Amino acid sequence: MKYIYDIKVVKKVKIINFFCLLLATVMVTSCDYLDEKPLNYLQPEERFQEEAQMELAVHECYSYLNNGYNNVGGSFLDAATNDAVYRIEVSTVNKLARAQYTAGDPGLDIWDRCYSGISQSFLVEENLHYMNIPKGSSVSDPEAYFESKRKEFGSEAKMVRAYLYFELLRMYGGVPLVKSRLPLGTKLTDVTRATFAEVVNYIVQLCNEAAEDHPSIINTTPGRWGKGAAKAIKAKTLAYAASDLYHVGVESALNGYMQDNRLTARLSAAEALDDFMKYTEFDLANTYDMFFMAPNNAQFKKEYIVYKGEPQRNDIEGFLFTPSTGGNGGVYPTQEFVDAFDNADGTIYFPSVTADGSQYTGRDPRLDKIVIYNGAKVRGSTTINTYTGTDETLDGFSVVHQKSTRTGYYLRKFANYGTVNFDNANPGVTYHINPIIRYADILLLYAEVMNELYGPDDADKFNITALEAINKERARGGITTPLPADISQNELRSRIVNERRIELCFEEQRYFDLKRWKIGINELNSPVHGTKITREGDEYMYQKVVVDDSRKFTEPMYFAPIPYNEQLKLGIEQNKGW
Repeated sequence: MKYIYDIKVVKKVKIINFFCLLLATVMVTSCDYLDEKPLNYLQPEERFQEEAQMELAVHECYSYLNNGYNNVGGSFLDAATNDAVYRIEVSTVNKLARAQYTAGDPGLDIWDRCYSGISQSFLVEENLHYMNIPKGSSVSDPEAYFESKRKEFGSEAKMVRAYLYFELLRMYGGVPLVKSRLPLGTKLTDVTRATFAEVVNYIVQLCNEAAEDHPSIINTTPGRWGKGAAKAIKAKTLAYAASDLYHVGVESALNGYMQDNRLTARLSAAEALDDFMKYTEFDLANTYDMFFMAPNNAQFKKEYIVYKGEPQRNDIEGFLFTPSTGGNGGVYPTQEFVDAFDNADGTIYFPSVTADGSQYTGRDPRLDKIVIYNGAKVRGSTTINTYTGTDETLDGFSVVHQKSTRTGYYLRKFANYGTVNFDNANPGVTYHINPIIRYADILLLYAEVMNELYGPDDADKFNITALEAINKERARGGITTPLPADISQNELRSRIVNERRIELCFEEQRYFDLKRWKIGINELNSPVHGTKITREGDEYMYQKVVVDDSRKFTEPMYFAPIPYNEQLKLGIEQNKGW
């Protein structure tokens, strides 16, 4: 009996159903004429005896991580929140923002991608024992060398699998837990959804095993993770599992814990976060902006823990640049998002009813690094004008359909105006790294669970307080005054919510934060606004305008629907309300 892998077309094949894939990853036959080795096909014991080929399979695991900036029909997921509007009116992300999706048309469907990546992780783990030819020259102690490599590659496969299960968990709640390829003959109807707690426990188990086996805290190979990533994934999973959504009003073990166990869950999360923060190799980068685009920068290496690397290119610039600089506008930050930035001294900004251009001065310095507003400059001297009327440009409010801003703002974050210039014959390319978990995220999760456990200024048995954690993160952002020592628990909770909104904007955090805090209904059922500026000669008129009055969020949306085709094939239980 032969197991024949078509190695060359693995990535080209669209996976229709992961569970069918698990049953049919290999082609099994006893026919004599198929026992001969076809050209371009290799048995796993032949294919994976070379370290270089096994390493390629490990790299393939990382390819199943999401792309971030175009994850939802070409848009940032943040455009499904009150922070942004996508440039294209009829779009997948607007289905999410307006509650116009169903199990049959789920909008954001990560099921196939995640389970296909999980399958790839099994392919790595189950063939590690074949590896016996080193990538470079011969080694003095092959047995020790390959044992170390098996642990390294196997632990990375586990880390990716753990993170993909985390993605599934925060999207759907409990999902089918597949811990190896299913044996031939397994009935698909035997596959069931695990409980929320079972998925959390499995992620933690994978992370513990990966952290134990991986030789490096930070992987020296760009785009791959070390044991620090394993501990970060574990910590973030436990912090999510301590959130209100999974403890308050839970009606099914698929969607959380049947008893309110937040105290124990928060303690577990605090311990995991504190354990990760003992790594001195990780810390905040010195500045907020450029490390998003410089993978070989020492600042990037300090801050990014879990991420997806991308080759040099300029398509993100083509997506985000303003029309006058050769771009398509991308997504437009809302007035609600701009209003969420504090003042530079750390006090809360309260928008004026008659706001004008002065609203952009004296604010949190991150505003200038994230948002392009009227009069902002790129490349040092190029001014972006978002007004209409006298001397209007392509960047003016709704001047060019589905390109020019509909809110009065453009997104600067991730767009490298310094390196890429579409006015040049050779516009240039730049690196882009999709942040998944970075140190600021860890600090704010730590502040969150510590505040809930002990209040703002009590570290108990841990190293720093909630207040110290958030003040450290805000200081890096440029806030000149720390939050006061006498701040209340409720006040700090609100500040943490807002700080995650600003610091982690457009990194696919807020959409899930609003869900896990169970405040989506409060935040996502109101119209979103922009600022329309009209110029007449030297006079500028500012007008706050509604840009989308169809935003909607309902109770069932706290958990996404299991895609109908998967539910139909597997017979698994659907989430309530779908």
